[in-house]
Amino acid sequence: MKKYIIALAALAAVAAGCKSEGTLTPTAVTNWLEITDPGANGDAVDKKIYEIYKNHGISVFLTDTLGSEDRGWKDENGNTKLYYEIIDLNYNLTAAAPGIDEAVTWTGLEWWKPEEKAGVLPLLELLDEKVIPFIGTENMPRIAVITEEIGVAIGTGAEYYATTLQGAGFIAFSCGDLDWDDPATPASFISTLVSDIFMGQYSDYGDMLTYWQIPVDLLQPILINNEIVWSTWLYHPEIDPKDYGLLDFNPFYAGYLPWQDEDFSMYLSAILSMTQEQFEAENAAYPAVIERYRILRKVFEDTGFDIDALK
Repeated sequence: MKKYIIALAALAAVAAGCKSEGTLTPTAVTNWLEITDPGANGDAVDKKIYEIYKNHGISVFLTDTLGSEDRGWKDENGNTKLYYEIIDLNYNLTAAAPGIDEAVTWTGLEWWKPEEKAGVLPLLELLDEKVIPFIGTENMPRIAVITEEIGVAIGTGAEYYATTLQGAGFIAFSCGDLDWDDPATPASFISTLVSDIFMGQYSDYGDMLTYWQIPVDLLQPILINNEIVWSTWLYHPEIDPKDYGLLDFNPFYAGYLPWQDEDFSMYLSAILSMTQEQFEAENAAYPAVIERYRILRKVFEDTGFDIDALK
């Protein structure tokens, strides 16, 4: 209550000051997220970026610098010193594990080179035509930054590069490692991007806590040496993962069970690659798999992810 009283007192003081000064002229505020129509002189990338902004209200940038303006600042020599609006790509909301340091590493896209800039177009088309309609504008961050590479350096320096990285109010993609001649690239990109956004916003939404708990309960009888599901590297090559609600082993380490993000990506890929009837027929012998699949599919529908948009 004390905080509210102080705030009201401050507002009263401001109001009194406004009355004594008369009519004030509002200061112009720059909308750094506005994308203007490039017109006839714009190239295909500029035009697609404008279409995404016009159609979806999402601002895409090819650099971390959104713009600059003259605020009347001078340097030590009296020369004009511009203000630059910059997205801090080093901001990261996720943590690798308790007690493990991580830092974002990234390389900027050389967008001023025509061949580098043109290489962004397939990604922009995928965003405009498939990804954003699937995710929904209410779930998609309002700012997207495209880089050459971006990833997380964990612990003493081991780097794990990802296609996307979600931060505070924005998301960044790397396009330097995307091979658009590979038919699997769009699905892989969509899966990674959706995983980043969904896990950041809805990992505990609705029945998702049940989704995560099912393997925990089923795996308890075989755990040894204080192993903890989702918090320990679980090496159990002797089991069939599907008996425990998991679609497969860790995709990168044979015999190890997946972590949460890998588990989620497997189910997401299944949802995107086959119909519900096909999936349930293929996994009819594994009730825990069917239950987790249905939970995740329903949460997608409840949170505005449009599965039909990818068909």
